[in-house]
Amino acid sequence: MNRTTLRVVGTMWVLSSVGCGGGAATAGPATPGAKLDATAARFSAQGLSVARPDGWQLAAADKSVGKDVVVVLIGPTVDQRLAATVEIARRPLSAMDKRRPPAELVGMVTQEAIQTFEGSDAVAAPAEAMVAGLKGVVVQVKYDEPLADGTEVPRVAKIYAVVAGDNLWMVRCVLPSGGAFESDLNSILASIAFEST
Repeated sequence: MNRTTLRVVGTMWVLSSVGCGGGAATAGPATPGAKLDATAARFSAQGLSVARPDGWQLAAADKSVGKDVVVVLIGPTVDQRLAATVEIARRPLSAMDKRRPPAELVGMVTQEAIQTFEGSDAVAAPAEAMVAGLKGVVVQVKYDEPLADGTEVPRVAKIYAVVAGDNLWMVRCVLPSGGAFESDLNSILASIAFEST
C-alpha cells in the first residue's frame, strides 16, 4: 500500500471516530439486523432519508465500515475494477458539542481530514457545501488506490460534514477520478433529508 492510500484509510478511520421503517418504496432496518432492500428507491431509517440513483444499490452497515455509518450506497463498477461508494454516517452531539456553533463542529471534521493528509499535494482546501439544504463543508483528496493485480486506479475521496439537529452527519464518498459519478453524487446529496431522532 502506498502512503497516499494509507492516508485515505486513515482519514476514513479518523472521520468515523470524530467528534462528537421500511416499506415497499423505502428500505431501512428499523432495528439492527433487519434486512435491507438493496434496490429500494429510497432508504429511510435512523433519522435519514436518501434516494438511490439508478444503477446503484443500498447496503446495510456492517463490520467493514465505521460504527457511525447508517447506510452505504454502492455505485456501478468502472472498468470491472472498483465501484463508487458513499457512506452516510451520524454522530450524536455531546452536551458540550451542542453548545458550540455548527460551523465549529464541522470545522473540527475538516481539520482532522487536513491533518491526516498533511503534506499531500492532492488535498483540496475545505469548501462550503450544501447537504439536505444545510450549509456544511466538503474536503476532497485525490489518490491512487492499489489493486490486487499490482496496478493502481486514480480515485477521489470527498468528505462532507453538516450539523442537523442534535447530530453531526458525514457523507464519505470514494469515487473514480474523472467525474463520471459527480451527477449521481449530486443527486444523492440533493435527496438527503434528516428527520428528528
